[in-house]
Amino acid sequence: MSQKNPHFLEHRSTYLDERWVAQHLRLERIIRVIRFLAAALVLAFGSRLANIGEPFVIVLGVFLAGYGVIVIVLWARARTAEAVEWASHLTLAADVSVVGFALLVFARDPGWTVYASGFLVIASAGLRFRSGAVLAALSLSLTYAVVTAFRVVELGIPIGIAQFGVQFGTYLLAGAVLNQILPEMEAMRSRELDLYEPVLMAQEASGEAVLITEDGRPVFFNRAFVLLSGHPAAELGRVAVAELIVADPRALTDAEPRLPFDGEVLTRDGGRTSVEISYRRSLKNGRERVVWILRDAAKRGQGGDAPMHDSLTGLPNGALFKKRATDALSWAQRKERQVSLLLVGLDEVGGTDRTLGRAARDEILIDIGTRLSRALRESDLAARTGTAQFVALLIDTPAAGAEQVARTLLRIISAPVAIDGEPVSMGASIGISVYPTHAKEIDGLLGRADAAMSAARQDRMGWRTAEER
Repeated sequence: MSQKNPHFLEHRSTYLDERWVAQHLRLERIIRVIRFLAAALVLAFGSRLANIGEPFVIVLGVFLAGYGVIVIVLWARARTAEAVEWASHLTLAADVSVVGFALLVFARDPGWTVYASGFLVIASAGLRFRSGAVLAALSLSLTYAVVTAFRVVELGIPIGIAQFGVQFGTYLLAGAVLNQILPEMEAMRSRELDLYEPVLMAQEASGEAVLITEDGRPVFFNRAFVLLSGHPAAELGRVAVAELIVADPRALTDAEPRLPFDGEVLTRDGGRTSVEISYRRSLKNGRERVVWILRDAAKRGQGGDAPMHDSLTGLPNGALFKKRATDALSWAQRKERQVSLLLVGLDEVGGTDRTLGRAARDEILIDIGTRLSRALRESDLAARTGTAQFVALLIDTPAAGAEQVARTLLRIISAPVAIDGEPVSMGASIGISVYPTHAKEIDGLLGRADAAMSAARQDRMGWRTAEER
């Protein structure tokens, strides 16, 4: 049976709680604006709609405004997951009651304009907590039926069976649809977190802070970054990256910096912490996503703190690779997933060194390291483990996926590199091993991949997967 890492899971639970709180606080700020806007609209234009009496319109508008103020005070005290959940349930019940009262106040309106406001409450309920959309839809449907009866009996406003069925049913349908869609969206986010978990584990263990931004705003971070910046997780989503990280503008505008560079993290209390920065840009759904890796500069050079990155390519070195890969395999064991390892050996590097010189060789290695890193997903890991050897760890990837990546890497590596204006091509051989099929620890996977790489080089096959024993 797999053993979970209680220390990491405790941090992950805290991290998830803080992220959940931050998301709900952002949602409530949006709903707060809508409440005050609704109060202003009711007070300014409500009397122009058919209603059961102007005093009721005024009461509705004033109540909305006052209720909005009370909610501000209530949510100002909500900073834990338990407090946010309690506040979400309370305000949802109040929102449903307000919409029900609005349906009553404007019951004389033939078009019943306020009917549409119920859908906003149903949507917000689904975002607040699981099954919230269904609960809100059931409550509003019942309220709608009661007020409809009031319209027919007391006000003499007839309603056809078809119209009643459509309006009554659309509330229920909206709740049912959102109840299916929103949990699936949450599951997708959870799967994304599962994909990043081994990377976060490894970097947490090595003291590296991770920050992922989209269009300059934090969307993902680990506990190390929370501690480094001093910002609570609930606040980080509202802070621009320019207010968190400062460095040489030339380094920050590079499309893909080859080596880590120095910078500073601006802390919440106005201080500055010197850090070593690496980052990688990509596009996700048309938005620029940047993955930042930051390491406290004060921890470099302390006794026993060995280098963790290759000085030539800037990629993780063998020591850091083994550390992160071990954590990734622990994750794979707990989740019962597969992890693939690709060992990439470059051909004829020694010949390049003799014919073109060491500087040319180094330029080729830097270029290939950059190509390799860019070809992988953000959740994968690339490292340089020898003079002419690189390794890639593919998270949650079976053998078939690893073989497809191997073909892509061979094509990318074989593309010519311009050396003094002349194209120079480099071949490679790749060996593949898969956890847990070929081995269950990193040294075993490296050994099996090395044997497969040697066989691929001997047979000139380009790549080969280790044989099952």
